Amino acid sequence: MKFRLGPIPNSLSDTELASGAWTPLWQPPFWAFQLIALLAGALGASVVLCVWVVFGPSFPPELSGDWYLGAICAAVLVGGMALQLIAHPGYGLTAQSALGLWPSRLTLYTYFDGAVSKARLLLSLLLPAAVLVVLPLGASLLHTRFSGWLAFFAGVGAFAFGLWPMMAVYAAIQVPAQAQVAARGLQLFWRRPIN
Repeated sequence: MKFRLGPIPNSLSDTELASGAWTPLWQPPFWAFQLIALLAGALGASVVLCVWVVFGPSFPPELSGDWYLGAICAAVLVGGMALQLIAHPGYGLTAQSALGLWPSRLTLYTYFDGAVSKARLLLSLLLPAAVLVVLPLGASLLHTRFSGWLAFFAGVGAFAFGLWPMMAVYAAIQVPAQAQVAARGLQLFWRRPIN
């Protein structure tokens, strides 16, 4: 695994793209994508809060230190990126996988230099939301001692990764079942597997 600073690189060369075998997925412009992500994250965090208030215990989390909030936010971001890397071929431990930071766009990302299956793409989009939102929220409803912190953890996860399940549905609709998916920067492309 590599660390990359800067924009998302291309996993498709110009010749591969010119071959006509790759079909682009429709995607909004990046500014609209970030706005939708912000709104989806706020909606996801609101849903988590409502579920916890309705079904959870009736006491708030105890704040014993301000550093808890920052530590939970950092743990959610690092954990989500690690979970997405785990979904890469070779569990993200190959030289083709990278964790990147695009400072001018305030964007953390994972990248795989090559094509992946549709199932692996969907796994990489759904795994962070399932592990960082659904599991802590379920645990907070079942275990009352740390329920406030678990619900807060789930809310931060929903805010940070709330768009990804929507992206998974979007990709599931547009990409055929046995297709391979690759990217040129932010733009995703798919093609049918070559036999």
